Amino acid sequence: MLESTTTMIYDGQPIFDHFKKVDDNTLIGVLNGKDVPEEGPFFYFILDRA
Repeated sequence: MLESTTTMIYDGQPIFDHFKKVDDNTLIGVLNGKDVPEEGPFFYFILDRA
């Protein structure tokens, strides 16, 4: 099974946004960063196409 994922890295910010495609209209994401411990906290979010 093929899964679509990507990571967005911000210039000048220690932040990573990881995205995974759920379906054609929905992405699930998790935000973490360079200074975040391995156990979190992480910030989870859903993006829906308008």
